[in-house]
Formats: sequence, structure tokens, C-alpha cells
Amino acid sequence: MSRFRRTSYLAAQMLLPRPMLPHVVAATAVMHHGDDLLDTGPKERRAARWASWERRLRQVLETGVSGDPLLRTLAHTIAAYPRVRGPVEEYLSTATAELAFTGFLDEADCQTYVDAYSLPAFMLI
Repeated sequence: MSRFRRTSYLAAQMLLPRPMLPHVVAATAVMHHGDDLLDTGPKERRAARWASWERRLRQVLETGVSGDPLLRTLAHTIAAYPRVRGPVEEYLSTATAELAFTGFLDEADCQTYVDAYSLPAFMLI
């Protein structure tokens, strides 16, 4: 996060209680990684990579265990802040809206996208 969005990281560092910062960074990294999977490459490849990531993420939610460093970090965050589990589950249930995204037809379409994907992704953080 500090390399990708330096200003966001500095703001979080200044505004959040120090013990909470690593957990917010972990949630941000999970959301950012998922967003990259959903946005990068041909649709079929994106869908397959997302499905694999989602399976591993759901496994972490069920077991609290993963060999993946990012998912291990999220597991630690969920153990420290169990309320994070709900936003992670909601994010997972809505993230595939990003796979089908082709643009906005009108204001209502934009609002649907915000409700279906952007808000749950933001709430994860």
C-alpha cells in the first residue's frame, strides 16, 4: 500500500490508531489484489484467476490458515478484529460484478455498480 498509494498510506498512518494500521493495510492489500485479478487480462483468464483466489480466500475464512503470505496476514487481521469477516464475505459475494463491468449507461447504472461492488470493497477497508 505504501508503494501503490503513498498518500493514502500516509493519511492512514496519521489518522488511524497505530495498532490498527497493519490490519487496514492488510485489508487494503487483499482488496487491491482481488481488484487486479478482476481487471487484468482477458475475461476468461480473469474469471479463472478470481475463482481460484476466491476459493483460497473462503478457505481462510473457514479455517484461518493459509500458506499464502497475504492471506495469512488477512487471517491474522480477522483473528484480531473478527468484525472484518462480514465485510470480507460481502466483498466476495459482490466482487464478480467487476468481471461484467463494461461502463455506465446512466446514473442509475452507476449507482447499481457502487452498491454492488464499490461500496462492499470500500467497506472491507
